[in-house]
Amino acid sequence: MAVGARVCLTVAAIAVAAPASGCQRKKKNEPERRAVEIKKPPPPVSILDEVVIGRGAKPHRLLRYKRSPTPRRFLRTVSATVSEIRDRKKQDPVKLPSVRTGFSLSWTETGLAVSIETPEIGQGKSAAIAYAREQTARFAGLLSGKNAVVELSDRGVMGAIGGLDTAQAGRRELAASLVDSIVVLPDVPVGVGAKWRVVRAVPRAQTVVKQRANYELLSIDGDRIGVAVSLVNIGERQTIGLPAPDGATSELLALKVTQSGEVSIDLSLPVPTAGSLERGDTIHIRATKQQKTVRDYFAESRATVVFETQKVARPKPGVQRQP
Repeated sequence: MAVGARVCLTVAAIAVAAPASGCQRKKKNEPERRAVEIKKPPPPVSILDEVVIGRGAKPHRLLRYKRSPTPRRFLRTVSATVSEIRDRKKQDPVKLPSVRTGFSLSWTETGLAVSIETPEIGQGKSAAIAYAREQTARFAGLLSGKNAVVELSDRGVMGAIGGLDTAQAGRRELAASLVDSIVVLPDVPVGVGAKWRVVRAVPRAQTVVKQRANYELLSIDGDRIGVAVSLVNIGERQTIGLPAPDGATSELLALKVTQSGEVSIDLSLPVPTAGSLERGDTIHIRATKQQKTVRDYFAESRATVVFETQKVARPKPGVQRQP
């Protein structure tokens, strides 16, 4: 497999974008929208627009994340099948082994402390395993074994990321790896059946994209809630900094990612305790030189993303963990 193709697939695997919502008339009693311009360069994640579409049955509960003293291990497992077209030649679909990424999470006075583990690659054919390693190489190189602190509001709005000893690319990569998992809670009291929408600008590897997230509150049981999630993601046409032969320019022509499913959330931590999303990716990248195409790449993938959290026992005072 060509190096350029591998790099492109890495972008396809981690790049998620979404269209900004269109102009709509404000309905009676509808909460005011909040809209901001994208800053250049953008912060890790910024909210461009949000609106509560309906407050549900007997809206009475103001949902907020709480700072639980119990540390957790958050796991995200992705199983995907990828189909590629390289320079107009269709390749056989590749079923990739599952890739599981773990994050140890705990609240601090300044935000959510995150310790990033090295991705675990499941069993599969040797070629597919090598392929999966190529997908995770950028993430592993920037973040594996690193620690960071993410500013996070009690609604799940992500702010600055500190503590990483890597460049801006590492902070962008961490934001991109967590943002799809964190449900931004509505800013008004709601009941079961409530629906709301959040539009965000999200940096992804070599691109900056928009994400439209639609949520529906399915259940409330104390501090446990069930939420239906639908993410529709579109990347605008843009030049990207991928390797290209002989000084050619790489351009993202199309990027679309959709994710939908249901998740369970314990409000003590802003990531799902369980649930899954069905994901579909489409990406088209072209390298040109002097208006001539020197490389053309198109890929589609279908994946299942599964979430899980585990409690982490705190070490007893005076007792050190074995390495």
